[in-house]
Amino acid sequence: MSELSVVGKSVVRLDARTKVLGKEEYCADIKLPGMLHAKVLGSPHPHAKILSVDTSAAEKASGVRCVVTEKDAPKKLTGTGGIKDMPILARDVVRHMGEPVAAVAATTLEAAEEALELIKVEYKELPAIFDAEEAAGTNPPVIIHPDFSDYRVTLHPDRLSPERPNVFTHIKVYKGDVDKGFKESDLIVENRFVAPSIQHCALEPHAVVVCPEPDGSVTVFTGKQGLSRVKEDIAAAFGIEPYRVRVRQQYVGGSFGGKNGTYEFIPTLLALKTGRPVKWVMTREEVFVLGGP
Repeated sequence: MSELSVVGKSVVRLDARTKVLGKEEYCADIKLPGMLHAKVLGSPHPHAKILSVDTSAAEKASGVRCVVTEKDAPKKLTGTGGIKDMPILARDVVRHMGEPVAAVAATTLEAAEEALELIKVEYKELPAIFDAEEAAGTNPPVIIHPDFSDYRVTLHPDRLSPERPNVFTHIKVYKGDVDKGFKESDLIVENRFVAPSIQHCALEPHAVVVCPEPDGSVTVFTGKQGLSRVKEDIAAAFGIEPYRVRVRQQYVGGSFGGKNGTYEFIPTLLALKTGRPVKWVMTREEVFVLGGP
């Protein structure tokens, strides 16, 4: 048998040298001519009714090229995890801390940050749930999505839980004979285990650059998982033919499942409104509230 060329040998990564030298390009490194920087205004409340949004001062701020709210966004609901339940920008109600309410595109990151502070939003706080068991119960104090039955369910539609109005899907897993296992056990330990909220906390934060092309197509630079989903979601949300959405995978500075959702909608909206490339790099706080569990 001839000696194998790869199996059992130490193989040098093709990108090892350029990575060690810091020459690989991540999303945050991208610089395009005329590129704008995006910042997103999130809700300070976990549950509230939006009474008014005033962007007039932000629109006049130096360097600002575009300010958007839900009135400027497509009405199609988006989402990940098998259910389409989220507007691109909050519509009438916010349902979690940090939910995007408005967004700004400006010539510099500093200008975008300053403009964000000029947006005035009036809220009426609503009761919120902070306990997972309470939220998943049969009689929760708050129904997070009263129009849940109207949402488009793309994963396990037969597993909706009508008895639990806040539960999207209830999956039961059976493996082996539990009763038999208990009877044959020498020791049974029963306790209550509670895990805190967790975050993947990848070294690289979520980042995306969207570039509108002269022919009406868009190019999306992103460092994430699930590229085909980005293409499909962007096309569906903005009414673009899928072949006109080009997604380019950049180097990924860690993901672990945390970059599996689609967060490219807002920079796409800003890019289409301005006709210029738009970059959005989340802060660590934004990653925690928007970037998935």
